[in-house]
Amino acid sequence: MVRTRFAPSPTGYLHIGNIRTALFNFLFARQAGGNFLLRIENTDPLRARPEYEKTILEDLEFLGLLWDDRPLRQSERGAIYQMYAEGLLEEGHAYRCYCSKERLEELRRTRLARGRPPVYDRRCLNAREPSPHGEGHVIRFCMPPEKIVFIDRVYGRLGFSGKDMGDFIILDSTGRATYNLACVVDDATMGITHIIRGEDHLPNTPRQIALIRALGFTVPEYIHLPLVTGHDRKPLGKRHTEASIKELKKEGYLPIAILNCASKLGWHTEGLLSLEEMVDRFSPENLSKSPSVFDRGMLKRLNKTAIERASAEELLRHLDGLTVYNKERLIPVIEAVKENAETLRDLEGLVISILKRPCPDEKMKGMLGGSTEVLKDALEAIEAAKELDENIFDTIIEGLKKGGRKRKDVFMPLRVALTGTTRGIELSRVFALLGRDEVIVRLKEALEEVEQWV
Repeated sequence: MVRTRFAPSPTGYLHIGNIRTALFNFLFARQAGGNFLLRIENTDPLRARPEYEKTILEDLEFLGLLWDDRPLRQSERGAIYQMYAEGLLEEGHAYRCYCSKERLEELRRTRLARGRPPVYDRRCLNAREPSPHGEGHVIRFCMPPEKIVFIDRVYGRLGFSGKDMGDFIILDSTGRATYNLACVVDDATMGITHIIRGEDHLPNTPRQIALIRALGFTVPEYIHLPLVTGHDRKPLGKRHTEASIKELKKEGYLPIAILNCASKLGWHTEGLLSLEEMVDRFSPENLSKSPSVFDRGMLKRLNKTAIERASAEELLRHLDGLTVYNKERLIPVIEAVKENAETLRDLEGLVISILKRPCPDEKMKGMLGGSTEVLKDALEAIEAAKELDENIFDTIIEGLKKGGRKRKDVFMPLRVALTGTTRGIELSRVFALLGRDEVIVRLKEALEEVEQWV
């Protein structure tokens, strides 16, 4: 059975690039009828925070990327990593290193000065006793010198020289497992068959393959994804807060829009796909080898399409700011205004502009200054009408334009008086949603305010 995993570190908020990795793991597993697992890589006590882990889980649930089984936490598995490290020691695949930090730094400088890779010189490989200059010890893995070759389903056949990598640390001086050992042990014990992750992990792959072979595990298949960058052309990271899922949720982006935007970062798809459609169409062989740039403009376009396609009932579940209004009143208004919204924040504002009477302020005063006659004429015409349908609306507008008034000199003050905004749905639809009586009330209130300002 295919088993993939998403393994975030709770040292910051998930961004759109992280979600692309999670999504592709999810799609690959679900397409094969397999399992999508979640691992929290929280072994760094100085940087990992519970609040970040909580947000990671919430973000994945928000996006519908639900994992199988309970999340695995590396912080709970220290004894397991130590057991495997001891096994490597016993079988001669690892050794204790007592070299001081000063000696290691000097070794690094010397090798770089000579144009050689800054790898460890194996001074402690056959040591039986601690060095008198040592400060505790670490455990190093004996990296085999031969070339390690593997097939990546995006980049093809890749090879790395083991001798250029040196003997890397698998347990630090505190007894804590380093990334490569913990990753290998977890992937094996979780039964991971396919590893889908960013290309920044490519240098780790030969080290991990060597560890996998030494431990007698099965080497999984690898699918490395090109990096996602911001518009500064730097890989997305924690400094790109505008790309965090937490921020995108706050700004009013729907889950399906975020997922589609993430999917297009290296995978060419047309239009807005459902998660089920993505599962059916996904193929690692169709992924690009080139870095992708997170395009907020594309996300907005996708979100606008998602809002247009969604039912009012579905959208209402995401509009927490409208809970004070009656649902029966909300549904038709949401349906009427949703095509004018790019984000849920826009949608909420449009709905409120219909359901809530404008609150006069200095901004509204400036927009309605000099419009008293237009508002009076509009009020008189509407009061004379028995109802407000599209034909009557057109007749009223044409009447207001007589005498040389321009279209904007009629529409703008009416829109501001009725909604408190300068933008929104067509004015005829505003009239229809409000109804004759409410239009009259709002125009009278606006006129009262305007006359007080004069």
